[in-house]
Amino acid sequence: MIAAAAAYHETLDTQSDNGCLEGDLRAVPRAKAATLTGEGGRLMQALIGEATQNTALAEALTDAFLTPVHRRVEEAVRRAVDRGEIPPVEDIELLGDVVAGPMMSRFLLTPRRPDQVEAVTAEHTADRVLPFILRAVGGGNIQRGAHNAGLPATSCVASGRCPALTSQALVAASRRVSAAAVRA
Repeated sequence: MIAAAAAYHETLDTQSDNGCLEGDLRAVPRAKAATLTGEGGRLMQALIGEATQNTALAEALTDAFLTPVHRRVEEAVRRAVDRGEIPPVEDIELLGDVVAGPMMSRFLLTPRRPDQVEAVTAEHTADRVLPFILRAVGGGNIQRGAHNAGLPATSCVASGRCPALTSQALVAASRRVSAAAVRA
């Protein structure tokens, strides 16, 4: 089950370099939200509960789900530093937890079951977390604007400089994890 879910998780963000920090980091919490909702999220919740009593399972979950988040965040930040978008980040390892933590808290530690969360809601939640993540890395002052469906007014995604993941892509990804969970 872990292998099937991990394989799905790795395919959520097929375009890892969007050309700007915002686009690169937007993809990570969206992918994490998709992993933690739907049937896959319900499975993840059960596995995490079991992992509190099973060290080998906890290590497997860390390797399959947290380490890739840390790696993608580190790569995105390194590219942004290389492009001159932000200064170097001192504690890059902690930043991966800053990205994954809110998604895990929001979708796994509430009375609402992960399979009751719609993909659009998961995506919206991930997008609402993004300004905090960008501020944590010195990504600038984010201004929210109604004219661009809630994207920051200075958004490289809203301006077309880098592509955003669409709601349709997230729905399709959620369906794939549900199918993988059922097969496992």
